[in-house]
Amino acid sequence: MPTLPVRLELVSLEDARRAFAQEARAILGERPKKQASPAPASKQYITSGEVQELLGISKATLARWRKNGILPYSKIGAKVFYNRIDLDKLIQESATGAADREGQR
Repeated sequence: MPTLPVRLELVSLEDARRAFAQEARAILGERPKKQASPAPASKQYITSGEVQELLGISKATLARWRKNGILPYSKIGAKVFYNRIDLDKLIQESATGAADREGQR
């Protein structure tokens, strides 16, 4: 019996998940998910996942922001919610802070 060449490659868990999902979509004929659209301004409370998608941050970063009091939150059972107004304030304060630092140079 002939020996087939074996190729080993180290990949991160995230890369493996992405490759698996892409392959599964190709096999099943599904299209990739669309990028999440921003939460409507009329929606007062948004979930952790929505905050992560809106800001492009990881779950760990959001957890650190909660722990450090950077972004206020409410919790009902295991579900965490963020007030859209608090999120908008954080974004505005960050932009203002960047402009202030530029002016100090």
